[in-house]
Amino acid sequence: YLTYEGAVSLDTLGPQQREAVEAQILFFGQTPTQLLSRPHPRRRRREASGPQPQMFSRPDAVRPYAWPLRRLAGGGSGRPEAADPLEFIAVLPLEDRLLTISASGRLCLHKWFPLKPRSSPSCPFTFDPATAPIATLRAGASADDDARFRPARSYAVADGRWLLSGGHADCSVRCMLVLKPEVVVLGRHHADTVTAIHVTADGLSFATGSADTTAVLWALYGAGSSLPGGRASVVAAGAAAGGGGGTGGSSGGAGGTGGRMACPTPLRVLSGHRGPLQCLCLSTELGLLLTGAAPARGAPPAASPDAGREEAASVTLGPHECVAVWAVPNGRFVRSLPVHERAVAVAVAHASQRLLVATQRSVHVFSVSGRPLAVVSPDRGVGRIVPTIDGELALLSEGSALAVRRISDLQLLHRYDLEAGGAASGAPLRAFSLSAENHHAFAGTADGGLTIYANPVVGIQVLERLASELLNL
Repeated sequence: YLTYEGAVSLDTLGPQQREAVEAQILFFGQTPTQLLSRPHPRRRRREASGPQPQMFSRPDAVRPYAWPLRRLAGGGSGRPEAADPLEFIAVLPLEDRLLTISASGRLCLHKWFPLKPRSSPSCPFTFDPATAPIATLRAGASADDDARFRPARSYAVADGRWLLSGGHADCSVRCMLVLKPEVVVLGRHHADTVTAIHVTADGLSFATGSADTTAVLWALYGAGSSLPGGRASVVAAGAAAGGGGGTGGSSGGAGGTGGRMACPTPLRVLSGHRGPLQCLCLSTELGLLLTGAAPARGAPPAASPDAGREEAASVTLGPHECVAVWAVPNGRFVRSLPVHERAVAVAVAHASQRLLVATQRSVHVFSVSGRPLAVVSPDRGVGRIVPTIDGELALLSEGSALAVRRISDLQLLHRYDLEAGGAASGAPLRAFSLSAENHHAFAGTADGGLTIYANPVVGIQVLERLASELLNL
């Protein structure tokens, strides 16, 4: 504020303070009293400047950039260890970081600058791999938990700061502060292992699916009302990240977290599936939750202890009704979709209002009213589905390749086969993700490497668009 005209009276300051203020004014310069002599032109609306560029508008122009992330064996031998495939990849845009989690639990934060081209090696972005993990995730807080732990590969990032994880023996969903791994908050409400997690676009709400056949809607930072029996607790670093020996106690509260402390609060329980939940997708834009489960085998599994309360949406689906749609505002069952085998992936395309479901043998697309629109049987197994933000295309992991399909009819537009040794042999993709702007795609190879897909032309278009918007402020 010292550089503004009339903001400070130098004559009223002491000698030392005046010298400091004058030095600051000389360093920063004088803020002009007036910038323009005529009215500023009206700012163009974002939609008036044309559609956002998409990397898959020309799938053949997308290029792969491979990065080996193999760790080295201990003892200073320099020999590479066995492959450590990536299980989870996510972009943290506020921190300019790329988060990866390997099969051994190593959590790494890599430097990521999507709009900063790099000359060596030549690529339209800057990616600097981390030299060491910031934490090593462990299964549970005790040896007993570790023995019972079965990795569910369920991770998600909420609000750009919290890493949510499932698959723990205590049936909890764990919220770990990414930049301060010793801060871990547990959310408990399921009666069995959490097998699926999905976070909304705003990062403030999420849904979990469990082997107890129920789904739970949560508020990340708490809510005015919650279900009885739901609770959140803070644990020490030793319960989730390696390097510490503690097994309980407090992690120090919210101090130093750089924002609000997570307090995962259960809002609704949705029950009705007869088999364990495999996947789900929460859409606050359309006000619905899409859940996928395995067919029932034998007697129905035990439900959540709070599933019979009036807050829970309870309905009984048939033993082979594997996909259901629920209304988020009241948690009520809406309809089941005609999919009668285990669902391995579900997704919601908000812009086009389409529901996508993948099974072990086929991929389906439905309208939000449940009407079947298209079905296709890929020659490779599908692991995950991510729609683009315009609702026109979907990116699917099919075996060891990434496939781009048109959502309206599921026609295959392009397929990217990973060129790393482990993936080229037919090993399935373990992890992949798409950046929020749909300008980059990330795939983890079976040999522990990372492949980044980018369209160089789109990078130039994005930079030109940003420059144009700055000139029209």
